[in-house]
Amino acid sequence: MKVNEDKHIEKFIDKVMKEIALEKPSIDFTSKVMSQVRATKKSAVIVYQPLISKYSWMIIFGSFLLLVVYLIKNGDTQSTSWIDSIDLSILSHNIFSKVKFSRIGFYAVLFLTLMFYIQIPLIKNQIDKQYKV
Repeated sequence: MKVNEDKHIEKFIDKVMKEIALEKPSIDFTSKVMSQVRATKKSAVIVYQPLISKYSWMIIFGSFLLLVVYLIKNGDTQSTSWIDSIDLSILSHNIFSKVKFSRIGFYAVLFLTLMFYIQIPLIKNQIDKQYKV
């Protein structure tokens, strides 16, 4: 039964296609379309500008490097850490007054934070290259 229905549908479609005349575009169709294409306004390209320029990053990095060199050359050789001199009891007398930060823990957090901020521009550049922004 299904095959018989399909044949009737095919015959009907063939009959309808033969009766329909081909539509032809006007003679100046191409020129009208091209004039509309030329008339469209070109969108302005937005040029990416970073919030912090490369020159500023160089100054920040240079300042950080000078600070590290200064601390290495003129740092105290005392056995106490400068971390111990930070008074955290100003923030909260009950919570932070009993907390002791070890050197290793402090430097680990400092290093991880530094690496996090270094990875942000690297990942951003990779994504920009991937999407060609």
